Formats: sequence, structure tokens, C-alpha cells
Amino acid sequence: MDQGYSRPSIDPSSGYQWEAAGTWEQDTTMSGFPRVTHINSPAALYPSPPGSLGSADRTHSLQELTESSLISHGHSLALSEQDVNVSIDTDVADRVVSVSTSFCPGSHPTEGDVVFSSKDDVLFYVHSDVIKAACPEAFSSFLPLPSSIPGATANGAVIKIPEDAMTLNVILHLLYGSSCAPNSPSLDQLVHAIDSMPGYGITPSTFILPQTPLYTLLLSHVPHHPIQIYALAAHHKIEQLASQTSSHLLAFQLSNVTDEMAMRMGPVYLKRLVLLQAGRLEALKGLLLQPPGLHAPIGGCGFEEQRMVTRAWALASASLVWDARPDGGDADKRFGDMVDISTHRIQAAFMTMLKDLECQDCEASVTARLRDVMVKWSALKCTV
Repeated sequence: MDQGYSRPSIDPSSGYQWEAAGTWEQDTTMSGFPRVTHINSPAALYPSPPGSLGSADRTHSLQELTESSLISHGHSLALSEQDVNVSIDTDVADRVVSVSTSFCPGSHPTEGDVVFSSKDDVLFYVHSDVIKAACPEAFSSFLPLPSSIPGATANGAVIKIPEDAMTLNVILHLLYGSSCAPNSPSLDQLVHAIDSMPGYGITPSTFILPQTPLYTLLLSHVPHHPIQIYALAAHHKIEQLASQTSSHLLAFQLSNVTDEMAMRMGPVYLKRLVLLQAGRLEALKGLLLQPPGLHAPIGGCGFEEQRMVTRAWALASASLVWDARPDGGDADKRFGDMVDISTHRIQAAFMTMLKDLECQDCEASVTARLRDVMVKWSALKCTV
């Protein structure tokens, strides 16, 4: 049953952790081990064993944690009444302690020196040096120098953080450079965690960069929630994320932007989105404005027949431009009913026209013009 955990020091002279955790007396049965008579803070006295990925926290009974903590202290001990005499109140033993599965004892090469406790009482065993190395300002109001606490050391200190466990989990993963994806946070939880970061001295735009775990996780939500991710990126000025997300908003109806969304984006990023859509519409008009070139009159195809080809091109072009409008030409259309104009759609719009052409020269002229339009449309900028 030996799990290889180091038991805290029981030297009364260094007893800050024990004094903070409860009261004790020397056990006459076994020299060198205390007998607990009252426990104030089970979490400070009994660290939880490491958990596996997949959830934000686990719970353990205090009795389990007590037995586990007495297994290792330089001796191999069998837990029996003859060997160990530990007295614990029944109501205290029935308590459960929730511990993060990602930030628990044994989850990292070195043991943490600080314990964060979320507002829903989940414990996170973290390393102050790792946090400060990642962001010197992070949790600065919660990580004072040990000397500022009379008689205290950083090791074993339990610090209450006014955030729920998932929010704190996302923030700590960001500072550690690891992924919180195994804990399956929802988009709302991710957004709330990122919005909370500035309050703890963390600038999201400094850490949420391409190829980082949180950036990749946010991108996975873009296809289904592009406007929410764009608003988040705009609010925190995460340029790369806003740019990549904007390509999914080419057909988004700007009339669906609420006042709250507009305020969250700010005028700069809202203007960029408006200009992106308007600029692509104007570019499409410009590409389609020029009709196919004329050829020398031949038998059966003179200027009058070629003029009819030009009118057919203009009619197909007008239909495409109308469909590319932000409202799709239909004020009753809902968001999601309209798609951005693709090269396939452009080609399909002129297929009927090509099939009706009898002159090979006219067909070649229209085909060449259509190919030029599709190439230029594909190269057109589609991000803010």
C-alpha cells in the first residue's frame, strides 16, 4: 500500500504546518509520531495522492488521507492497532477533500510549495517559482513573501482564490504551458477563465499565441462559435486569433451583432469585420464588372451575338453579387442560411451560359475570363 509520499515534518520547533492544521500530542506508543487530537485544516495536514487526467478534481475521505500520510516517513509501517495509534474524531474522518487531478502531489517532478484552494474547495498544489517564472505579476496579491506572514513558510500555505475550480485550472495550465483539454472545459468556462486573467496580473495576449495549447483549444471552437471567439480575441487584443477566426465570419450577418457584442469587440475590431465583408463584396463586383473579350466577327457570330453573350455575363454577375450581399437579398434569412461565395459557386453560375453558347470563340473567351475571376477571387484577402 506504499504510495511513496513523504510525510510532513513533525518537529514541534518547525510546526507551522502542524499548528495551522490542528493540535497534537506525543504518542507514547510509537516514538517520533504525534497523535492528532483536533484537526483544523485537513488539506494542510494530509496531502492528496495524485490523480489521473480527465477531470478537474477528485475527492478522498480524510481517513484514507490519514492512513496514506502515515505510510512513509523513512520506515515501512503496517497500519494496525498494535503499530500505530492515531485518534481522529468520527465527524472529521468522514470529511472529503477535493484535489485537482492535474495539480496534485506527484503530478509534477517536484512537489509544490503552495496550495491554492478554489471557492468550491478544490485544492491545487502549485509551484510559486514556476508561476513567477512564467509571469512575475501572476497572483502577486496572493503570493506574498513568506516573511510577510509571521512564523509562516511558503511550503504548506493554503491560499484561497475566489474562482471556481475549472477557472483556476485553466489559468494554471496557461502558466504551466500545458493543456487543459483533458479536463474538457466548455467554451463558456474558457471565456470566463480568460476574462478573469487580468484580475490576477496575467495578460491573455501575452500567453495565448499560435501553437500554444490554449490557442489550439480555442481554435477548435471556431467553426461552431466564430463570433464568440472573435469577440473574445478582440476584447483581449489577441491579433492572430481574431484574424484566423474572421475567415469564418465572411457570411455572418452583421445585423446579428448585439450591443453587448459590439461593446465587447470595441470599435476597432468591429470596423475591421465590417470592412472585411464590404471589401470582399466590392472586390467581387470589380472582378465581374469586366465582361469577356470580343472576337472578330465570323460566320454565325457577329457583334450582335457577342452583345448577347455580354448581357448573359452581366445577368449571371448580378445574381452572384446579389447573393453575396450581407443579407443575401432576403431580409427574412437567418444566420447560417447564407454561405460565402466560393469559386465553385462562381463557376456554377456561368455553367448554364457556357452550355448555351454555340460559338467556340465565344466559349473560349468566356472560359478564359471565368478562370481569371476565380483565380483572383481565391487570392483575395479573407481575414481582418
